[in-house]
Amino acid sequence: MSIYAPTTGYHFFGNTGTRSIGFDGTNCVIAGMNVYNANGSFYLSSGGGFYGNTLRDYSLGQNTGLNLNDTTIDFIANGGFAGYVDSGGNINAAANFVVFSDRRLKQHIRRYGDGAAAVDAIPARRFERRDLGGEHIGFIAQEVAAQLPEAVTTTRDGLLALKEMPLIAALWQALQATRIELRRAQHRIDKLEARR
Repeated sequence: MSIYAPTTGYHFFGNTGTRSIGFDGTNCVIAGMNVYNANGSFYLSSGGGFYGNTLRDYSLGQNTGLNLNDTTIDFIANGGFAGYVDSGGNINAAANFVVFSDRRLKQHIRRYGDGAAAVDAIPARRFERRDLGGEHIGFIAQEVAAQLPEAVTTTRDGLLALKEMPLIAALWQALQATRIELRRAQHRIDKLEARR
C-alpha cells in the first residue's frame, strides 16, 4: 500500500492502484463511492449528487436515496416520496410492506392447522412501553413464544421481537376453521328447518 499527500488531503492506494481511499479536505472517495462532509456531517453517495442533508443515488439514472432529517429518514424512489423511519422506530410506507413469498423459495410445504389453538391461548394486551412511552396495544413476545415460537425472534440486543407473518397465518387459519364450523352449523339448522 502506498500513501501520498497532494496539495490537499491524503490518498491511500492498494498494491494494484485500483482500490483507493482519497480525502481532499472536503470529499472522501472509496472505490468509486463518495463520502461527503457537509455542515460537520458525512453522507454517502454512489456515483451521484449531494444536496443538503440528502443522500441520493443517480447511478441508474434514477433519483433514489435517503433524506436525512432531524427526526426521520425519508426514502426516495424514482424521484418520489416512498416512506420514512421515524424517531420512534416506526416504519411508515407510502405503499405496501412486501415480503418475498414465492413458492420457488420454499420447500417441505405442508398445511398449518393449529391457528385456532394459538389464537385462543395468546392474549392481546394493553401496556406502556418503557423505551417509547405512551400506551400501546399488542402482544407480549414471551407469551407468543409459548404458543407460536415461529413468530418470535431475538434481536442483536437480546430482546425478543415478533414476526408478523406467522401471526397473520395463525389468525387466517383460525378464521378458516371458524367459517367451516359456521357452515356446518348452518347446514344443521337448515336440515332442522326443513323438517318442520
